[in-house]
Amino acid sequence: MGPTGCGKTTFVNEASGSNLVVGKNISSQTSEIETSPSFFVTLPGEPNGSQVILIDTPGFDDTTKSDLEILRSVANYLEKSYKDEKKLAGVIYMQRISDPRMGGTATRNVRMFRKLCGHTSMQSTIIATTFWGKVTTDEGNSRELDLRDGKFFGRALDNGAVMMRHDRRAESALEIISAILAKTPEALRIQKQLVDKRRVLPGTDAAQELYGAFKEQLQMFQEEMEDLREELQGRLDSLSVRKVKLNNHRISSKRQQ
Repeated sequence: MGPTGCGKTTFVNEASGSNLVVGKNISSQTSEIETSPSFFVTLPGEPNGSQVILIDTPGFDDTTKSDLEILRSVANYLEKSYKDEKKLAGVIYMQRISDPRMGGTATRNVRMFRKLCGHTSMQSTIIATTFWGKVTTDEGNSRELDLRDGKFFGRALDNGAVMMRHDRRAESALEIISAILAKTPEALRIQKQLVDKRRVLPGTDAAQELYGAFKEQLQMFQEEMEDLREELQGRLDSLSVRKVKLNNHRISSKRQQ
């Protein structure tokens, strides 16, 4: 998981040897859920290795689909896999370390990530920071500390998530996957809500978070529209006053003639 352009698809390709299409600009390439070919990762004490399939999900800032469409797609996939008793080994959330600050879109992605996963599944979650080659060591260390803050990933870390650095090598990707495989799988909150509690999607925490964001955006839009209306009315009033003055001037001029 993670915002558009954070390196999710590249990570999948590096780890699995697949060739999923990678975006070269801010436009989304992954607008649907994609899966890698299966591959094996060997852990200590497991000579036969573990069969792994990576699931690449679009971010909640997709340029081709709405956040609601993305949520519906992700929820449907997770619900079906849970019903089929295919447990996720864990979640890798990817975040660019090269971003100088966490803007509204990035923060919204993090909030959706927390609502989708829930507290208990954080113990099998890795937060992988990417694009270390685009920052100095001091910049990277400073931003990493910022990301550990409570309003970003602090809660996830407090609940057992681990932050790791990814440097775009296949070895780095496999190290992160191995860290996931060493943990105990835990169903995501949205899976439990949809299947165990039989909720419909609008009744899930993730959907409520999304609807809350929609309401905030709608309120901001309405406030902006009201400001524009008042500004336009002010200009119209000013224009009307000038028009009245001009008419009065014309009438006065005719009388003087």
